[in-house]
Amino acid sequence: LIPVDTACEVLKRRKAYGIVATIHVQNEVMIQGLLPTLIGRLSYGKDTAGVLYRRDLVKYLRQNRLDVESLQMFPVAPNSRAKTMALIEKEYPQLVADSDGNHLDIYLRGNTKGAAIAALAKHLSVAKEDIVCIGDNTENDSTMFAVSGLKFAMGNAEQTLKDMADYVVAGNDEDGVAEA
Repeated sequence: LIPVDTACEVLKRRKAYGIVATIHVQNEVMIQGLLPTLIGRLSYGKDTAGVLYRRDLVKYLRQNRLDVESLQMFPVAPNSRAKTMALIEKEYPQLVADSDGNHLDIYLRGNTKGAAIAALAKHLSVAKEDIVCIGDNTENDSTMFAVSGLKFAMGNAEQTLKDMADYVVAGNDEDGVAEA
C-alpha cells in the first residue's frame, strides 16, 4: 500500500499538472470533484456506478489515516502525463507510474498483478500450469503472464504481449474474454 502521507503529497502535486485523480482505498474507488464525477458517469456509464465522490481526497485520507492501494491519474492538460511520470520517477522511487495512453496507474513498486497472483497461488497451493490469465497491456500484464501457465492476449493487446501469449483472442469490444 502507498503510505497515506505519500499518497496525499502526490495528490496535492498533481493539481499543478491539470490531472483528475481517482484513488483505490479499501477496495473502493473514490474521486474528487463533482464535475469529474459527472463527466466520468456520462463517459463510462454503469462502470462508474460504484465510484464514491469525496469533496477533498487529501483531507479524507488524512482524517481517516488510510493507505492507498493505487492512484489513477487522468491527464487533462497537454504534457501532463509525461510531467507526472517524470515527477514520480525522480521524486518517488518507491512508486511506479504505468501508462496505457489514457491514464496513469501509480502504485507501490513491487505491487504487480504477477506478484499478487504468485502470492495467492502460493497461499492456495496452485501450480503455475493451473493458472490462466488474460491481458492487453505489456507494462501492466507482463508480470501476470510470467507467473501463469496459460496466457491469452486480447486482440487489442500490444504486440509485445501478443508475442508472450499462448493464444490471441478477440478484442475487448468483441467479447474476447468469453472467447478465451
